[in-house]
Amino acid sequence: MELKEFIDQAFEKYEESPELIDFKEELLTNLQDRLKSLEANGIKRADALRQIQIEFADINKIADEMSLEKKKEVFEMRYMSLRNFVTKTRAAIYTILGVLTVFAIIISCFSYLFLGKVDAVTGVMMLFLAVPLAGFVYMGLTQETATRNSMRPLRAAIYAVAVFVFLFGVFLVPIGPMLIFGEAKSLEGALADLIPFALPSLGVITFLMITEPNIGRHGY
Repeated sequence: MELKEFIDQAFEKYEESPELIDFKEELLTNLQDRLKSLEANGIKRADALRQIQIEFADINKIADEMSLEKKKEVFEMRYMSLRNFVTKTRAAIYTILGVLTVFAIIISCFSYLFLGKVDAVTGVMMLFLAVPLAGFVYMGLTQETATRNSMRPLRAAIYAVAVFVFLFGVFLVPIGPMLIFGEAKSLEGALADLIPFALPSLGVITFLMITEPNIGRHGY
């Protein structure tokens, strides 16, 4: 049984209307994306269809006694909401990254209050903020949603590393001359310290964006 048949059977007792037809088409698109996602994770098409059929049947059984609007809400909650794509593990990682980001900001504020130097702030950010921000990039790109399939982990990791290198270079600008020369340097010289980090990382990000495959949903 194919995906369209799942949907037609689930809504067969309801009178066809333009609104219901549109909803069924959107639901079909999401189920097709769900199938592609399962296949991309190495599951055979027949097994993926069977898995979708089982979960679809379970949801349909719960929703069968509901009104059409309530039934649509049940399917929207399962297939068209971000909540279903955030596992407990990913939620924990998001939380840890958020805590690290807040920690970096707090430490940066304390550094400025006690030392009164911008380079002290950027030094702390270089050590504590670049990593969680790069982590957010990786998690965001590998996050499957109702409108976008997840990016391949390796490609997302390259994005995250490029972002980390760029941020590291940005945070290094105020303190680079002090670390290298032991004294202040001109603005031009400080910005020159950014070039080895900014240009390669921006080049990598640009290349990845230009060669980005069509991983979205609904034609994105």
